[in-house]
Amino acid sequence: MADINVSGYNPVGLTPDSFKNMQLDAGAFFIGIDSSVITPTMTAEEFALILQQAVKDNKALGATIGGGSFQAVPEVRQIEADGMRSPIIGSTVFDSWDIKLTTTLKEITNDNMKTALATAEKDVTTGALIINNTLLPEHYIPVMGWAGRILDGRLIYIEIQNALNIVGMNLTFTDKGEGTIAVEFRSHQADLTKMQYAPVKIFFFDRDGSTTLPPASSDAEKLGADKTNVLAGTYVIPLTDQADETAMIQWVQGEVDLRINYASAVVYFDDPDFKVTLTLGSEPAVTVTITVTLET
Repeated sequence: MADINVSGYNPVGLTPDSFKNMQLDAGAFFIGIDSSVITPTMTAEEFALILQQAVKDNKALGATIGGGSFQAVPEVRQIEADGMRSPIIGSTVFDSWDIKLTTTLKEITNDNMKTALATAEKDVTTGALIINNTLLPEHYIPVMGWAGRILDGRLIYIEIQNALNIVGMNLTFTDKGEGTIAVEFRSHQADLTKMQYAPVKIFFFDRDGSTTLPPASSDAEKLGADKTNVLAGTYVIPLTDQADETAMIQWVQGEVDLRINYASAVVYFDDPDFKVTLTLGSEPAVTVTITVTLET
């Protein structure tokens, strides 16, 4: 065992890899992504293309406020017997799992209201949304998911099945503010044959490691590798992200972040070019110009 001074030692769980494993930002919620196309070797870059297409296909719930949450809470039953003074292995039973995704919607659209009001349907005569008192199988959302980013560029995707908003809808509107709808989607298993498992899937997507340098590489080499990856990228801003300069910069920033393994990147617009400044440790910052086009 290594000879270390344990006097006054402060135990911590932080490791050199800890920051790489931290989830960033609020992520986004989607309806109807086909997870059957996901394979064990699918990369974060490949799944990012699926998410981008989902946005184009109007499968995203849109803007949210306050982030969201994923809950997987077991219903616990404790088997008791004479002589037991504390739980023992085998005496605790998980009878079921309560699986939920929650968020607050900030886009008040016809589709979002229909999603929040589980039994809502369109009146064929007036076109208005009307709320049915009877909950039917077709009112469940077959597939709903949340996608988020981890600091080192990996992606995580949580999919729940047969989702249903169980809190109804409370449209909150304020003076000099924006309306919001808080939603809480509970997952349901399709039938009794699948009751051995909870109705949820959690996917992790690693970065494409083909250009990753070994851990012993210097900061200069790592910075150079990230520069190469950024310059090799193809950046075509979707129509949905062309609202203004800020929206376009945010989209490009997200794409650049997916391509870097080591450095920190800042994207900015220096008319007529998009530029990226990469920094790592004590190495001099590197600024590159990337080619960005607009989807038409």
